[in-house]
Amino acid sequence: MRLKAISMLLLGVKIVKADFIFSHPITSTTTAKPNLMSAKIIWQTVKDALTDFIGLETVIILILILLVIGLILKIYRTKKEILNCQTKLYIYFECSTFTLKKHLIYLTCSSNYYKIGIKNRMLTIKNFILFKYIQLNDCINITNRLTKIYMAVPDKIYVFPPEIRPTVLMLAKQFHPLLIIADREGNHQD
Repeated sequence: MRLKAISMLLLGVKIVKADFIFSHPITSTTTAKPNLMSAKIIWQTVKDALTDFIGLETVIILILILLVIGLILKIYRTKKEILNCQTKLYIYFECSTFTLKKHLIYLTCSSNYYKIGIKNRMLTIKNFILFKYIQLNDCINITNRLTKIYMAVPDKIYVFPPEIRPTVLMLAKQFHPLLIIADREGNHQD
């Protein structure tokens, strides 16, 4: 094999649309069996050991209890992440026939710590696969009053398929955008 590889490198080879097949000389006919246990055998020994100590029903109940505890911890962590915010911003687009309500951003401090600036800019609606989104064009600026740090506000508000036609008609007519500031429980502040 090495000799063929070296000769292929040294000699000029014509480019052909064929696959080269190299064969290995057979060195021995016996192969060593790997000393691996299959997962099925390992699982069977674990089940046998557990059923010797405690019953199968107890093992199943223990597994279900662990799954419920894991689910409760996951719910607690997500709830804790949401509770870290003190202020929620929503944007409402209202016209006489349709109202579009979308969540904009979570803020970690109270609304008194932020300066919210709104610029009058043209909103555009753009396509994204099956959905559409409203491009805000940086019309909302939020800065922290203490640190003067600019908070990143999403520039796109996605509109789902059932809301697309009324939203396009609403943006073509006269509509009123409304920025709602709410506390962590969802009570409106401004």
